[in-house]
Amino acid sequence: MAIVSGELRLFFIALLVAASVGCGPSQGTPDGGGMDGGTGCPGAEVSCGSICVDTSANLDHCGACDAACANGWFCVAGTCEPPLLLTTHQAANVVLGQPDFDTAVAGTTATSMDRPVDAYVQGGRLFIADRDNSRVLAYNSVPTTNGAAADNVFGQATFATNTAATTASGLDLAAAVAVNATGGFFVADQNNNRIVFRTSAPAVDGANADLAIGQPNLTASGAACTNSGLDRPKAVFAVGDKVIIADSANDRVLIWNSIPASDGVAADLVLGQVNFDTCGPNRNAGSAGVDTLNDPRGIWSDGTRLIVADTGNDRVLIWTSFPTSNGVGANVVIGQPDFTTIGNNLTQTGLSFPTGVASNGTQLAVSDANGNRVMIWNSFPTSNGAPADVVLGQNSFTTNATATSVTGLASPEGLFMSEQQLIVADRLNERVLIYNGQ
Repeated sequence: MAIVSGELRLFFIALLVAASVGCGPSQGTPDGGGMDGGTGCPGAEVSCGSICVDTSANLDHCGACDAACANGWFCVAGTCEPPLLLTTHQAANVVLGQPDFDTAVAGTTATSMDRPVDAYVQGGRLFIADRDNSRVLAYNSVPTTNGAAADNVFGQATFATNTAATTASGLDLAAAVAVNATGGFFVADQNNNRIVFRTSAPAVDGANADLAIGQPNLTASGAACTNSGLDRPKAVFAVGDKVIIADSANDRVLIWNSIPASDGVAADLVLGQVNFDTCGPNRNAGSAGVDTLNDPRGIWSDGTRLIVADTGNDRVLIWTSFPTSNGVGANVVIGQPDFTTIGNNLTQTGLSFPTGVASNGTQLAVSDANGNRVMIWNSFPTSNGAPADVVLGQNSFTTNATATSVTGLASPEGLFMSEQQLIVADRLNERVLIYNGQ
């Protein structure tokens, strides 16, 4: 794939957008000279059928007639490119939690972290689940300099404390963070067996949660396998009015079709189990299937598609339409060739303990923790065992070395992906990395 500089790429994208105003990407100007390889077409346009097109920017004729780009991609200088162009073994652009890319020291300050496991961006603000400090760090904007200080902390009264607590303002291992489009703020409070929710993301230190999902109140913490209970949840995602939780130790995913308005509201749907009252790896069947889960730890959805990191089965499951009934099976699996095979593999098609999933709607990113890498599919996989296109953290798809460097990773977990950036919680390196598109 040809690569152009970031500024030049943005220039070409701007030209594409400008050219598409008033006509679709497959349209062009009528060919006054007939189908003769460009005679009669203005400037650099060429004849494709009965129309003249600019093959440097036309989505349906990118680089040549009838060479169409995938849905959501751009045509840049005659080459189809994904919205976020990343390359194998690419260097990160910014590091948070450390002063530079070669340091990996845990800490409890506004500039340090202890086992960060998730990241989320909404409304221009960045939120990081700093798990072993039992807190969420909030940045008022996505930092552009190494070692930037957080602006606020949730789960602790100050940046200097990391006390575990079962209160409205406390946390006990912050395993994940999510914010929906209206600002609703969710944190997976792993050892308190709950998700805490605020109607708005906190803007001051030590703010209280409004309610608990998984508990009858904000001071309870017991685990349960019921329609309203949780056992060590490690992921939460919110899209529209839906709340989706990876109830990891119960080997299931729970779905609320609307955001709860009070403590302890029961879920509407369960995936990975037959019903709400049975829990166990792969439905206690001893083998994986299209409708089973084993220690799920990552979730992403756009309200239509649903993606779950089925961590214990070394695979990622994709539902192409949002589930509406209990226990419904997935449509596509990646990391394995089929729904009944399990086992870790360091290959372009395999996974080894995937812990996080993220998407910008076109591309898919998966953090493969034991592979010490992030795998990227430039288009949504539609077939089982589809190979990844790019790997970060390694220089090939068959290595898994840990490294504390600008290109290395050590057991990455949660991810956030937009059309401009990929943000990775690099857990064992005690940092969060930000990758900008090429």
